[in-house]
Amino acid sequence: MASDAFCFLSLFLSRYPQYASAPFHIAAESWGGHYGPHIAHFIHRMNKESDIANPLAIPKINMTSVILANGLTDPVIQFASIPAYACGSSPYPPFDPNGPECTALARNTPVCTAMIEACYEYPSNLTCSPPTSSCWRNFMGAIISTDRNSYDLRKVCDENSSICYEETIGIEKWLNAPSHKRALGVDMGRDFAMCNMTVNAAFYEHGQAMLNSAALLPELIDAGIRLVVYAGNTDFVCNYMGIEQWMRKLEHIFHPEFGKAPSRRWYTIKSGLLGGEVRTAGQGAGNVTFVQIYDAGHMVSHDQPEAAADMIMRWIKNIPFIP
Repeated sequence: MASDAFCFLSLFLSRYPQYASAPFHIAAESWGGHYGPHIAHFIHRMNKESDIANPLAIPKINMTSVILANGLTDPVIQFASIPAYACGSSPYPPFDPNGPECTALARNTPVCTAMIEACYEYPSNLTCSPPTSSCWRNFMGAIISTDRNSYDLRKVCDENSSICYEETIGIEKWLNAPSHKRALGVDMGRDFAMCNMTVNAAFYEHGQAMLNSAALLPELIDAGIRLVVYAGNTDFVCNYMGIEQWMRKLEHIFHPEFGKAPSRRWYTIKSGLLGGEVRTAGQGAGNVTFVQIYDAGHMVSHDQPEAAADMIMRWIKNIPFIP
């Protein structure tokens, strides 16, 4: 995937060289917690190689920042955070801390994290597929057995949609209308789906869900490529606690500053809306920044559009979150 993305971008910039010097930001959400770092790291590596030899005159991609949204990036830390999040630390805890679900989550955590650590140390289908099936079943199965929307604990899951959101039904219907397919040049034999389960299954079967993609980020940060990771605080699937924990553990040139930085409330420029909390290291909006979005789930821009737009605007323009 990373090489394909790089090839596409190189061809695009070769065709439209006027955009080659523009700042390039990679934004990825959910599964993008894995493929975002991989694409960014591949581009960075190819840029370095072009400094040494570039016989085809391929334009360099002006990698500026990586933006990760409610992603799965460091599974061992993120799965280990689920019991605390689900059993008391979430703004809307789905389980009784003394109930059977929390007892089972606590019991399954050491086994799950040990399996993921084996995947980190010896990555292969043999080591990474078992934790994919086991951890997903034992941890995500707990919330799926309730009526809660696992992407937003404030809500009940819409049973008629593929991913709990009623809007997805309309999106699929609109994109699959023959007139719209013709206008977009889409093969009439292909249908759009909000979640392509064939691709999803391939990710799982190859154990890619349990790889440590966070390990690719320090090299980028140390090279001056900025990183912002944000998470809605009502998302169960990729909870904000686990995401912030792996960010605090990450070793890079801004690690000491980020570790000492307080988590501070931030308000939008447009209306003064309390957007959430920010922890940042570096100048402006930060070189390494974590943003917790209040009352938002996995789909932050859907749940809190003003806060999401304010955050992205500040990041792109490098405007501090806290005046």
